[in-house]
Amino acid sequence: LKKVKSPKDLPDWNFDGSSTGQAEGSNSEIELRPEAIFRDPFRREEDVLVMCSAWTPDGEPTNTNHRAKAAEILAQRPGDEPWFGLEQEYTLFQDGAPL
Repeated sequence: LKKVKSPKDLPDWNFDGSSTGQAEGSNSEIELRPEAIFRDPFRREEDVLVMCSAWTPDGEPTNTNHRAKAAEILAQRPGDEPWFGLEQEYTLFQDGAPL
């Protein structure tokens, strides 16, 4: 296998979006476009984790593809450097019950 250095090294993928609530059963194909890659911290070798955006076969972003809208807005302000954060939620358990 060729070493992946960029999302452009990877093909677009697709899946049945009706199983994830991203599409109706009668028109359920969702395309995944690789956007970013990160070294896999668990396997470590040449493996990568791939972040993708979701698109309809017509080339429109899905209603859950917030990255497309963000890219559109950020393109209007190329000099700005936005910050993004993730909200991580945890529940601690003891003896099978939440603390």
